[in-house]
Amino acid sequence: MAFFDYCNARFESWMCARLFRWYQALGEDPQLQLIQRNVERECRRNDVKDGIWQEFLMEIADLVLPRDQVADEAHRLWEARGRSDGSDWEDWFQAELKLQRSAFLDPVRVVDTAMAKRRKQFLLPGKEIPASTDSLYRYMRLGDFATNNLKQFSIPVEAGYPSANLDDCADMIKSGFVTGKDTEMSVIGRPDYPVWCTDGSLSVEDDADRVRNTLGLKHIEGGHIVELSYPRAWLAAAGHIVCAPTVPDASATGAANWIFVKNRGMGGPDWGYTAQMCNDGMCRRGAPEAVHPAIFVPLGAGIQIGIRVLGPIKNLCPPVDYEATLKNSDL
Repeated sequence: MAFFDYCNARFESWMCARLFRWYQALGEDPQLQLIQRNVERECRRNDVKDGIWQEFLMEIADLVLPRDQVADEAHRLWEARGRSDGSDWEDWFQAELKLQRSAFLDPVRVVDTAMAKRRKQFLLPGKEIPASTDSLYRYMRLGDFATNNLKQFSIPVEAGYPSANLDDCADMIKSGFVTGKDTEMSVIGRPDYPVWCTDGSLSVEDDADRVRNTLGLKHIEGGHIVELSYPRAWLAAAGHIVCAPTVPDASATGAANWIFVKNRGMGGPDWGYTAQMCNDGMCRRGAPEAVHPAIFVPLGAGIQIGIRVLGPIKNLCPPVDYEATLKNSDL
């Protein structure tokens, strides 16, 4: 398998043993097998800078069995044999074996911890993807957009989201009262987080439920969705590139609001694609997806941003059958 071959060619045997244990632990649940498959595909592809991908796997290995935990156990073994002469490496090796057998491994916690420590480093260092579209599109909840990008309207905020009159905010966008110029001096995305984007394939779709389902946005259960469009060249002028999506955590706890499926094709870098949630419980291939860094909207640049509001959403997200999704040959 690509993962085992990749690790054996680059890491020492003790590190490979930890990585293989983590990889195998992902195979115990269909939802976690999505992560396992993404890892396998990355080892066959060329989306992430090789040095960064190796660093991520080394971080995973260290989290599977933290070095200080192994050192403490090795010291106990040394004391148990009367502090006699012997190989320090033998004590270390025996400590590794003992902890490998006894320690409970939560593979999702390992991924989330690694991501949290160096999120920007592990999520944004994908390679630049070919320019297949002049405009990029981003979709988000209206509440998030109003809070982060329409600050000059002073929309009341309650529990982290605008409280009343989001319907009025939607009407202001539909009527043209709110335009891209009103986003100036704000930031698209969050610093140190990847900004997810797609192409214009959904720009003619008016059904908010269908957009939400196509993009796999499991966390959006009601309200309106905002579509932002902006020129790819605008990113280039700011010194940013559009990258292949690189996050390997799929639908892990840290990203429970979406399902990420790495491009199955060989080679790379290239666009990924979302997992579309359908009423039969199976996910199918949705829209193309990519990422780029968060970007500041300076004065005068807002005219290049298009805003469209969809909704309100009428139905809950369809349930996901992860086992059926794994068997779908289109993903």
